[in-house]
Amino acid sequence: MVVDFADGLTAGIVGLGAADCSVAGGDLGRGREIAVTVAVVGTMHGLPAVLRSGARPGDILALAGTVGRAAAGLALLESTIPVGKLDAAERALMDSQCRPQPPLAAGRRLPRQERRP
Repeated sequence: MVVDFADGLTAGIVGLGAADCSVAGGDLGRGREIAVTVAVVGTMHGLPAVLRSGARPGDILALAGTVGRAAAGLALLESTIPVGKLDAAERALMDSQCRPQPPLAAGRRLPRQERRP
């Protein structure tokens, strides 16, 4: 079971290759529970970071993807409904929670505008 989990985790991380990500390092430990911690480091290629904390009136807020699917999937996971009784749409919601697919390419398609000082 642990080997299956490790294989699945590795496959998921390797799947991030579409986002031009590299995997480097890791920690091994021993315990009753499996704990996974991920740190993401990147570069803005010389552009200033755009943070939510810097938003001001008049700024454009863009959202990519569908809102609420992961939360609905989590609600199903926490419910008493047996997974075998879920229909295809409900299983797709659970996948949004368990196997998120962030729309990373959407950020690259946004128009580049100069930030105000």
